[in-house]
Amino acid sequence: MFAVKKLRNVYGKIFFFVFTHILNHSVRIIFIPTSPLKVATHMFKISSVLIVLLVSLIACAGDTQRNYVSIAEYNSQRCFTTNSIPDHSAGPFRNGTVVKPKLLKLCITMNPQRRAQPSKLKGAMGIALNGIQFKPMTSGYFDPNTRRGHGRKGDKDWSFDIAGAPDQRGLDSNNAHVGRVDSYHYHSLPMSLIKKQAKNSSTLIGYAADGFEIHYIGDAARSSYQLKRGKRPTKVNSGNYDGTYNEDYVFVEGKGNLDQCNMGQLNDKLVYFLTHNYPFVSRCLWGKASKDFVRKLGSRNHIGKRRR
Repeated sequence: MFAVKKLRNVYGKIFFFVFTHILNHSVRIIFIPTSPLKVATHMFKISSVLIVLLVSLIACAGDTQRNYVSIAEYNSQRCFTTNSIPDHSAGPFRNGTVVKPKLLKLCITMNPQRRAQPSKLKGAMGIALNGIQFKPMTSGYFDPNTRRGHGRKGDKDWSFDIAGAPDQRGLDSNNAHVGRVDSYHYHSLPMSLIKKQAKNSSTLIGYAADGFEIHYIGDAARSSYQLKRGKRPTKVNSGNYDGTYNEDYVFVEGKGNLDQCNMGQLNDKLVYFLTHNYPFVSRCLWGKASKDFVRKLGSRNHIGKRRR
């Protein structure tokens, strides 16, 4: 009974989302004088929304553990509709969490602009082509009073890096896991997707929250970060710099061929790269991040209930 109620709730959100969008664009076509080009634009939007409906209904009515993702382009926006289920095996996870569907619609600009200064991530870095988000940051900080040595209320000067910490077993073979109130997401390289794209002779893995592409080209893309030497200057002994915390690394310009945000050029175009060494997935963005990816906004962006 609970599963049926939950499914009905999801259907309700989908239909509300579709109904309001179709009504909006239909009113514009019928009652507002406009050019044939604008009519065509609104018709395209309606068809895009119908595609979203079809994909979402299939995802809800069929096997909820199958990957469903739709990518639509309109109004200079590239929008992903996803059920947050990966197209590869996931887990198992030592904390017993399981991957569950979570309907999201996430949009990014198709005309990204690099700004003068980068900004730190305030949520997801981007989204992979299979509809799974990149979320390299964690909410853990150095805390000697916890069993694991890090927690949500720890020292904010030392942020835990689950992808770089030695002997870290919280991620699966695709460097992903499920947060306590979150969907399945990548913290580092999505190996299955990388292999899949390689078979298709493509290096494109996804898109960043600011609209720039994300690529993987192996060791040809070299990070410019390196581990610091010595012990961390914490009040309570926290050991040597070993990659457990983001602050264990320092950016050395020219050490690799990428900048501090793992951005470089590919075919005369600025893109972000995934790397085997820190930061693995960029921890900053050169462009303006879409609100859909910003924490407390995009993190709960269910279809039909987009938060602004």
